[in-house]
This record gives sequence, C-alpha cells and structure tokens, in this order.
Amino acid sequence: MSEDFGIDLDEVRRVIEESEVLIIRLETVGSRVLVDFRSTPTEPPFISRVPRVNSVEERIRAVKELRPTFPYPEKLMSFAWPRRVTIIAESGLWEAVRGRMESIGGEASGDDAARIHRELLDEERREVVAAVRGGEGMRTIWQQE
Repeated sequence: MSEDFGIDLDEVRRVIEESEVLIIRLETVGSRVLVDFRSTPTEPPFISRVPRVNSVEERIRAVKELRPTFPYPEKLMSFAWPRRVTIIAESGLWEAVRGRMESIGGEASGDDAARIHRELLDEERREVVAAVRGGEGMRTIWQQE
C-alpha cells in the first residue's frame, strides 16, 4: 500500500498489465474510463470515457456495443481511484495505461490515452466549479447576496 496515494499501486499496475478490458472508477468525476486492450491488425486498442452503469452485465453489453467486432469480454477488471485525476498521473498509473496502449496500438493509441486524461481533467475542473458555485445537483454553503 502506498501511503502517499491510499491504494496499492503495485496491485493496480498488475491489473493494468494483465487486463483485457479495464474499467477505472474515478471517484471525483461522473465518468468511468473504459480501456479495451484487445486489438487486431486493423482495430487498435480502445479507450473512452463512459457513463456509470448499474451492473457488470450492463457494462459487458456496453463494451460489446462499442466494440462489435470483438466477442463479449470474458472478464472485466476494474479498480477504484479514490483521489483526484491529477494524482493518477503523478502516481505513474496513467503512464502505465498510456504506455500499454501505445505498445499495442502505436503512437495514435498513446495519444488517445493522453486525450482522455485531458478530458478527465476538464471534467473534474467543471465538477469542482459546480460544487463551489452550487451548480446542478449541488448546493453551496455560502449564500448569494
């Protein structure tokens, strides 16, 4: 267990390296990250922000819809990330995801992972602003005058 991050980073790295299909459950944003490392010579690995679902079965169906040329995943692996999006990069875990994507699908796949990370940072920033301003679904503790 890494005391700096509150999570077993070695175990998470193992999950990243061994998974076929991975869900990263970020606690500070509404999105989940789907990483499908499966590839063919014509179809690279896939990474995307996806909405939360209610069950594993629902997630498996969603993966099949997003990746129709691949069979249903036999197993989904996942981990919860309890810290901010910036910290997943500082921990080296996002680089592990990006590096594996790139090793399978080339530079474009690594670029896709970098793009998703930027989108997550933007989403987190919007969530923080909404929390401070009392945006939709949130209430500020300060009264407006």
